[in-house]
Amino acid sequence: MSNKKNLVGMTLAELQQVTVEVGMPMFAAKQMADWLYVKQVSSIDQMTNISLKLRERLAESYEIGLSAPEHKAASADGTVKPGGLQDGLRVLHDRPSALYRQPYRG
Repeated sequence: MSNKKNLVGMTLAELQQVTVEVGMPMFAAKQMADWLYVKQVSSIDQMTNISLKLRERLAESYEIGLSAPEHKAASADGTVKPGGLQDGLRVLHDRPSALYRQPYRG
């Protein structure tokens, strides 16, 4: 399990704190917010308007924080719903889940 902090869910003010912690310019917080909430990237590597060196530094302590479900449940009507994450044969979260995306209000 990763000890990295999730970027998704952070406010602009929290992302500004991340930039200070990592040694990035303050304007990078708005860039990260755009990548996270508008472009909806799945990896820090996709934040291409942030230098490689700063992305590497950011990735040492942070991750995007989203992962795809490891299995899906299909119903008789053809609907496919994401299931819980699996650890071997043991299901860790056996309940439906959803991610509600909201527009970035930066």
